Amino acid sequence: MMRNMMAMKVSFREKVDKELDAEALRVVGLMPKWIPAKEKGKTRSQNFTCPF
Repeated sequence: MMRNMMAMKVSFREKVDKELDAEALRVVGLMPKWIPAKEKGKTRSQNFTCPF
C-alpha cells in the first residue's frame, strides 16, 4: 500500500504583499497530500513550483 506523505518547505521567489503572501500559504496548506516521487523504487525529494 502506498502511503501519502507531505513534507513541505514553502518559499517565495518574490514577496508581493503581506496579506497576499499569507493567502498563498493558506491555499498551499489546503492542497491534498501528494504521492511522493520515486526513483528506482525509492522515495525521493521533488521540487514543485506553483505560480500564483
